[in-house]
Amino acid sequence: MICPPVAAEVGFSARSRADHDQVMKQLAAFPECPQAPTSADVLELQNRLWNGGLLRSVGAIDTLIAAYGIRNNATIFHYDSDFEHVASVTPGFKHAWIVPRDTVA
Repeated sequence: MICPPVAAEVGFSARSRADHDQVMKQLAAFPECPQAPTSADVLELQNRLWNGGLLRSVGAIDTLIAAYGIRNNATIFHYDSDFEHVASVTPGFKHAWIVPRDTVA
């Protein structure tokens, strides 16, 4: 599944118009997340992070991506330790590293 903040992050990484066109084609193959998180969902997640001493450890976009994952009971595939912080304060949050940590420069 794909959600708007993931599309925005992947699209932002494009290095040219042609590259962005390719990103659009590739992401079109994924179904949209059927449910969007509410503002309350996002704030609840931030509150969990705050109470765990980790609010500033997870950026706003990654918090929103995690909230989409939680709302849709989806696994977030990533190369970002932010999602480990989310998992440490959110029982049942599903995530997996795309490749082992520290293997991409």
